Parts: sequence; C-alpha cells; structure tokens
Amino acid sequence: MHVDKYFPNLANLTTPVHSVRVHADLVILADGGGQRFRHHDIQETVLPIWFDHSASHDPQVWQKNNIAQTIGL
Repeated sequence: MHVDKYFPNLANLTTPVHSVRVHADLVILADGGGQRFRHHDIQETVLPIWFDHSASHDPQVWQKNNIAQTIGL
C-alpha cells in the first residue's frame, strides 16, 4: 500500500473512517497498492463485487448494498 499517499491522518478526524471497496480491485493491483487499510480505527466494508474499480463510486451500487446504512450515514 502507498501509505504516504492514501492513509488518512486520523488525528484530524472527528468521525469514524470507513473504507468501501471491492474484492481484488484491478486498478489498485496494477498500481502495486494494498487492497485494504489494516488499522483498528478504519472500518472496512467489502462489496460483493470483484475487480470493478468504479463500483465503489456508483450510487446504484451503494443503494443496492445499503452502504449508507452500513456505515451510518
């Protein structure tokens, strides 16, 4: 993982941190990055979708998988 680029500065945050991702994101794999944040303060939601990088940005995917409710929005 490119921690220096993507890891949140948890000291600056007042709300929980959530990572919403797909299984084996091909874009992240091609970049040589890690697929997950391994930190006890980051709550991870893995969508039941494989390889589709854009799925985690799709409002219809969020609705279908109740992501807003899952992460408390």
